[in-house]
Amino acid sequence: MRDPASYKFAIMRIAEQSDLSTKRKLDQLCITRRMFYSWYHHYRRGGSEALEDSPSALRPVWNRIGGNAQDRSAKWR
Repeated sequence: MRDPASYKFAIMRIAEQSDLSTKRKLDQLCITRRMFYSWYHHYRRGGSEALEDSPSALRPVWNRIGGNAQDRSAKWR
């Protein structure tokens, strides 16, 4: 499950207001720096709306059997 925008925003505020370094605070929160800075980058470019999850694109499946091949294999069963 993906994290809601409110959670991402709260993590950014906690890291920003902490007396600890960002790295140490993120380690305590079990958030990777890569994930945090990805959220931060999206926030800086588009505000809190940019933190909302966008639907993921469907990718083609490399091993999907086409309809014709499925029909032919059903004859052999």
